[in-house]
Amino acid sequence: MRGTHALCLVISLLAPASAVAQVLPAGATPLQRALMAERKNAFADAAKIYSDILATKPAETTALFGMERVLGPIDRSAEMVPLIQKALTIDSTGVGILQIAVRVFTRSARPDLARHYVLRWASLAPENPAPFQEWSSAAAEMRDRVTARAALDLGRQRLTDKTALSPDIAQMMQSEGNVAGAAREWALAVKVTPEYRSGAAMLLGQVPNAQRSVVRQVLQDGTMESRQLLALIELGWGNITDGTALVRTALPPKADDAADFLSSAIDLLHGREDRPANLAKGALLEALAQRQAGEEAVRTRLEAARGYADAGAERDARRLLGLVSSDPMAPAGTSGAASAAMLGVLLAEGKAAEAEQVLAKLSPTLTMDDRDRETRRVAMAYAKTGDFARAEAMIVADSSTAGFDLRGRLRLFAGDLAAASELLKAAGPYDDDHEHAVQRVTLLVLLQAAGKDSLPALGTALLALERGDSAQALKGILEVAGQLTPSGAAEAHLLAGQLSLARGDTAKALGLFKLADDSLVPGVAPAARFQVARITAAAGHRADATTLLERLIVDYPESAVVPEARRLRDTLRGAIPAGGG
Repeated sequence: MRGTHALCLVISLLAPASAVAQVLPAGATPLQRALMAERKNAFADAAKIYSDILATKPAETTALFGMERVLGPIDRSAEMVPLIQKALTIDSTGVGILQIAVRVFTRSARPDLARHYVLRWASLAPENPAPFQEWSSAAAEMRDRVTARAALDLGRQRLTDKTALSPDIAQMMQSEGNVAGAAREWALAVKVTPEYRSGAAMLLGQVPNAQRSVVRQVLQDGTMESRQLLALIELGWGNITDGTALVRTALPPKADDAADFLSSAIDLLHGREDRPANLAKGALLEALAQRQAGEEAVRTRLEAARGYADAGAERDARRLLGLVSSDPMAPAGTSGAASAAMLGVLLAEGKAAEAEQVLAKLSPTLTMDDRDRETRRVAMAYAKTGDFARAEAMIVADSSTAGFDLRGRLRLFAGDLAAASELLKAAGPYDDDHEHAVQRVTLLVLLQAAGKDSLPALGTALLALERGDSAQALKGILEVAGQLTPSGAAEAHLLAGQLSLARGDTAKALGLFKLADDSLVPGVAPAARFQVARITAAAGHRADATTLLERLIVDYPESAVVPEARRLRDTLRGAIPAGGG
């Protein structure tokens, strides 16, 4: 057994070298063998081969680069010092050798030598920022911020173009917490090189919330470039309305430049499906189409129409779809895409019957999943009109999770709580759409707490919510609460509180959450108390909120709300000054 183990060990040790030998062609050069060993992570083997090459050719740049790469992973970087010193005695003007020298002497804590070779490199290319960037990067790698910054300052002194190092200085300043300085440097960089705009927006978009006002203030310098940069940053922060307005006021005069800027702004909206984002997509895509021609412009207008339709801006969507349908440059297949966009418009307008007709024409071009999804959307449109029979008939054969969910909601809207509960249970607690799954579980809890098989008034209230009439929904839910058991009433008050909060009526929400915080209903009370604590904290009463959270944790230790309550309590404790507050 021991002999077998020893043999396996020998084979495993020999395997990398033999594997390298098997894939290399006969007559492979030493450099080829070194590179193959490096690719196989056989760094010690590669170092030996590179060393042999450098023994006869000390200034062989490719071998020096290779040696630098492989010595690091095996903690032998110090061996580069004599190698680069020997190379420099042979060639002290080759850019590759100078580049390696700057890194090696920086890593070996020889800043004077590093600076010497930076200046030699810079003398060969007086307007190239690379020597100073290389030195700064190597120093930053060694966590030597002083040298890293000094390298950039030296470069700025020597280079004629004072903005050449602005991106590097901006990143350095931002890492040091100097947000204002970073924003100023990025503004300089973008003014000279617009290609930096997207990268600058991404990095400045990462500043903490508390420092966003600093970025805004710096970029209010009146220049077009700063407005463009701020527009992208605002979009990245999720300030869709302000960001879109800035984009419109900061469009470059040249069509190609404007198209690039608009594309950058549109990219920041990908993944957002809320109404402001969809409205912004429609507006920005329409502006982009105006700067395009031919089929490209047609496709962009079609995307813009979809954005408008998804945002409920039916008039704008119809306007663009009219342009698309009458455009002689429209490519094949555009009619189907236009029909899909028109379907969204009709659904947004609540025209269920017309939407069903469009879907019938569109169905042959859709996948089964897409067809089912669009059918459910049309069914919901019928439900909003009160035609539950037609809605249910459209999805009677849909056995998907979403299908059971919608059928359950339709029964709920009709007031049939017993059937609704069974169908929502069949849909289960999971869904590709996490938010939808949470809503389903919330509805199930409410129905079970209601304790009734039929309650048309509750269905009517929830249908009003589906239609977007939160005021009517809130009124209906509060009326229903008086007809329910204590458990059902608590659930209704919790839901009503959440609706009031969404409507911006914090005072009403607070009162409703306090009603729902009923010790007789331990399944609801913790969630209600947590909401009371959040509102109390937001009002500046941190100590009171902390007390509420501590009582919640003690009173309901098994509640699913407790982990979040602990996090909020700990956050508030850190924010409360000595003496309370």
